[in-house]
Amino acid sequence: MNNITYDQVIPLAENVEGEVISASRYGSNWYFIYENKADRAQSGRIGGNYQSQYEILEASENYITSESGYEFNRKDLLKIKDKRMVFLSDSQLVSISTAINLLSDSNSDHAEQAVFYMKQIVK
Repeated sequence: MNNITYDQVIPLAENVEGEVISASRYGSNWYFIYENKADRAQSGRIGGNYQSQYEILEASENYITSESGYEFNRKDLLKIKDKRMVFLSDSQLVSISTAINLLSDSNSDHAEQAVFYMKQIVK
């Protein structure tokens, strides 16, 4: 069994047998982690390592459904895979935060909608 405590874990797929594959970061590397809820002794790191969260998320669908050797289908993939990763610089975050503050004072429905989507980007 894998006794490592990971810095970050993102569940990517879960099937009806109770098997889970997650993307996990340890230090600056990302790995796929297999977990069998019925038999924890079979759990552990699988596949190679990745240098970024973006890289592992891009590879996840193909790896999980075709290369992992476990029985996962597309329907087992969790919603996190559908999200796109956007990396913003500090100045871009400040600009978006400023725009949110300015638009929040408006009574316009369009401004309210823009604020909603900008907050989603910042998250």
